[in-house]
Amino acid sequence: MKVKLSEKNYVVESYERDIPVKEYVEKYVKPDVFIQLCKQCPNYGNVWSCPPYDFDVMDYWLKYENLKLTAYKITYRRPEEIKSYDDLAEVKEIMQNNLKEMEKEYPGSVLLSAGSCSLCAGESAGADLNKNRRDDWCARAMGKPCVRP
Repeated sequence: MKVKLSEKNYVVESYERDIPVKEYVEKYVKPDVFIQLCKQCPNYGNVWSCPPYDFDVMDYWLKYENLKLTAYKITYRRPEEIKSYDDLAEVKEIMQNNLKEMEKEYPGSVLLSAGSCSLCAGESAGADLNKNRRDDWCARAMGKPCVRP
């Protein structure tokens, strides 16, 4: 599916694939590897969508049967005009909205999105991509529970 935004400097293509969760976990989910990478990020322990968690990640994954992977590809018409993360944030917001709609279509499902949560960061679902913005908007960084669990 192509998402055409004629006035934009880019075209977005969406790709989807279904895979059994068990197969995905066996091939791609490596908690021991990812936790080391997560620890290098300033969001670690400061954003509720990021580790450390109070639950077992593998148990969480394995309570589901199927996974629908959705990827968005951005192709720039004029790459020389790219000046910021604004386009990426805009596309992430479109993707988040589409995933929220899918979540409603499949009762009991939960959406997982690339990057850290940005629900409390303001209007843009891609606020975590904006290099000029601090990640102190999450209640976790202030020692409080998530306001949008």
